[in-house]
Amino acid sequence: MRPDILLLVADRYEMLAPAAVALALRIPIAHIEGGEISAGAIDDAVRNALTKMAHLHFTSTFAARDRIIAMGEVALAGDACRCAVAGHLRKSNLLSRNKWQRN
Repeated sequence: MRPDILLLVADRYEMLAPAAVALALRIPIAHIEGGEISAGAIDDAVRNALTKMAHLHFTSTFAARDRIIAMGEVALAGDACRCAVAGHLRKSNLLSRNKWQRN
């Protein structure tokens, strides 16, 4: 079975292996939350590597989009491409601090 696309989220170094395989097998890569900045961490180097390997870029901010464009890539940004995690959290019923601490 061959996937149509590989969806990568954020900048975890574990994502480099599947991205490298997808790149070698010519499976398109979509990268969510590229173009962000993490000062003092290896995350920036990993994120930039994933950005260069990816074919589709979905950014969470216009500033992130501009950084990806500066790298020579075409990025998508806007209401439809906000951070997926933030959208999920807004729709979720989260535990209160007291309930969370008891569990």
